[in-house]
Amino acid sequence: MKKTTLILAASLLATSAAALTDSELKALSEEIITLNGYECGRVLAVQPTDVPDVWQVTCMADGAMDALVTYRMDARTGLVSGS
Repeated sequence: MKKTTLILAASLLATSAAALTDSELKALSEEIITLNGYECGRVLAVQPTDVPDVWQVTCMADGAMDALVTYRMDARTGLVSGS
């Protein structure tokens, strides 16, 4: 179930990121990051990278501004890595 949800969320992001509002993009990114087992208390920014369908996401890991983390999220596969 988790893998199916991850794939569906990532495909939505990859195919219609331009049609999503900023808050929808942040919420979807937070869900994908969480499904990958990373902490993301609140998404601050979602930025495209030079690689197609790969986004840089900056989050507050635990809700405190001193715990900022940045992830690379592949919207085609739903995989997230710390950067």
